[in-house]
Amino acid sequence: MVEPSDLDLATDGAPIVLVVFYRAFLAACDTDPVDRLIGELAQRGARPIGLFTASLKDPESDAWLRHWIARIAPDVIINATAFSARGDGGAGSPLDVVDAPVLQVALAGSTREVWAESDRGLSPSDLAIHVVLPELDGRIFAGVASFKKVEAADPELGYARTVSFRR
Repeated sequence: MVEPSDLDLATDGAPIVLVVFYRAFLAACDTDPVDRLIGELAQRGARPIGLFTASLKDPESDAWLRHWIARIAPDVIINATAFSARGDGGAGSPLDVVDAPVLQVALAGSTREVWAESDRGLSPSDLAIHVVLPELDGRIFAGVASFKKVEAADPELGYARTVSFRR
């Protein structure tokens, strides 16, 4: 894991794309969709940087994000955190510290099969969390980046994790 302070921010003209996601995905070893998104952006000539956070609203996390987003100065931000990023009383989001479009992607809480069989696509909760609330902040919904799936059960633990996977 590279600390933001270790980043070489020199570019060769490639656009910097910042992918913001929750620390909970990292703690759960559930970063496959983020890793793949970063990999695909790099293959297409962008300079992707992943940045995780505990929260967009916690004052300490907010200040940390504002600092690093300003320092990285991305050309585009892909936000995989969902919900509204506005602070209390309508205060601006840490995602707004640079003049860059913020694209919202959904890491859906349902399976791809449920999504495909639904007349509405995403579930009501996924629509609210990943589309409606971010759009109230003026975000551009860029689609679903992953769905959930159940892994094979660990024979010793008798437990099967539900993890994100890229569609």
